Amino acid sequence: MWWEKTEESLPIGAKILSLILYSDATNVDSLGKSSLHPIYVSIGNIKNWRRNKPDAKQLLGYLPILKSKDNSEKQKDKFKNAAFINLWNCC
Repeated sequence: MWWEKTEESLPIGAKILSLILYSDATNVDSLGKSSLHPIYVSIGNIKNWRRNKPDAKQLLGYLPILKSKDNSEKQKDKFKNAAFINLWNCC
């Protein structure tokens, strides 16, 4: 596997740190009309049962959910660029 080759090439005592980024849509108002994607980070080198605890992850920021009027607007470069810019300017 690629990580075994990478670990073999590291200096003695060095380790690989695995970072996990994940997101899930969530409502941010009481009426459920506004939603965002919170982006969380967790360390992948810790046991799964520990990683799933609330204090084992850190909120990095929120991504807005972009909505288009119709499919033709969603296909336009302007809409795609806005989605890409929002992704990289979130944090």
